[in-house]
Amino acid sequence: MVFTLMLVLGYWANSRLENAILKSAGEFGAVYIESFLERYVQNMTPEGTLPPYVHRQIDGRMNSNVDQRQIVSVKIWNRDGIVIYSDEKANIGLKSTSDDLANAFAGRVVTSYEESQNDDADRLIEVGVPLVEIYTPLRDRDTGEIVAVGEFYQQATSLQAEIRRLETWTWLLVAVTAIPMLGLLHVLVRRGSKRIEAQDLQLRIQLQEANELAAQNARLRRSADKARVDSTRTNETLLGRIGSDLHDGPVQLLSLLILKLGARSGAFTDGQMTAQERAESDREIIALAEEIMTEIRTVSAGLSLPELEHLSLAEVVNLAVNRHENLTGTSVVTDIGTLPSSVSHPVKICAYRIVQEGLSNAVKHAGGVGQHVAAHSNAEEIELVVSDQGPGMSAHAAEGLKVATASHGLGLKGMRNRIRAFAGRLDVQSSREGGTRITAHIPQL
Repeated sequence: MVFTLMLVLGYWANSRLENAILKSAGEFGAVYIESFLERYVQNMTPEGTLPPYVHRQIDGRMNSNVDQRQIVSVKIWNRDGIVIYSDEKANIGLKSTSDDLANAFAGRVVTSYEESQNDDADRLIEVGVPLVEIYTPLRDRDTGEIVAVGEFYQQATSLQAEIRRLETWTWLLVAVTAIPMLGLLHVLVRRGSKRIEAQDLQLRIQLQEANELAAQNARLRRSADKARVDSTRTNETLLGRIGSDLHDGPVQLLSLLILKLGARSGAFTDGQMTAQERAESDREIIALAEEIMTEIRTVSAGLSLPELEHLSLAEVVNLAVNRHENLTGTSVVTDIGTLPSSVSHPVKICAYRIVQEGLSNAVKHAGGVGQHVAAHSNAEEIELVVSDQGPGMSAHAAEGLKVATASHGLGLKGMRNRIRAFAGRLDVQSSREGGTRITAHIPQL
């Protein structure tokens, strides 16, 4: 860009110098041509021509040695644009309406420089030298009015040499000026480029740090959102566990106690119970009441069954079955297969409550007929199955149990919530022909 500007400056300076030299040469030539030709146009005829003797006088002047070295060709134009004199006689009578001629008649001196020859006159072609073409107005001495225009070609060999010398000096000056400027600009641009690169690198580092901070903030925000959701889910799970533990423990036992009291009251009213049977019934009721108190204390102590802490999973299942048999007086068939030797305490509680709730439902809804508990495991999950051979239920009712909304009580819903906490699933199958089968799948974590 700077180099281009310096070239433009050089061409502009050369052009201005050439114009100044031409203007100076034109002014000098105009003075000379006025002194040379203006006296002859004072003899113009009213028709705008020059008498023959004037032609001879001008020719004689042109043939002199002095003028021959200065003037190469001469024409005189009248106001009609007609050549009324020319050293090339063939040009006399020619007519022109050029802009240079019009400007000269308007009172301006017109100068142009030609290094190549003008081919409108043989004499000019033979000269073989650069020329300056000058149009200058010629005036009437009495009135000062422009009556003709003199056109002449002046040798410009010395002028050409001067123009080229000045052009050379101009380009040298431009070069001498441009090279240090270019060097200085190179240094400045280089320093600026390095500074920009350093700032760009710093900005990239800051942008990367900002992006990392933004990503970290996003992760923290997601973690906070997840913690909030997990906290809410934990609270909901805790409330669900409280409800399930209350339902599966004390409520189930209270239900059995109510059944016992109802049976005892009916038998006592009918006089069917002996004193020994009443005493046995009283002991069972007291045992149920003590069990209810134990369950309530357990819930109050932390929603856990501390006696399960040191038992294996198989022993936990057997404990739930044995307690159910002792409390209800019913029998349960068990099928305990291979189970993990070590599981977490929450998994033990979950297995215990599922067996307890399933068997309690078998007593309430199937009269305890055909109670069966199976427990098996593989590399992926633990499977608990509680079934009975009771009357079952219709397909519509069974579908409702699968949904397990609040309208179906807390039993099945509590079991589903417990299983869901371990990312497991609960399947319920029931029909009037085949009883009810509850299958819990607990993933091995």
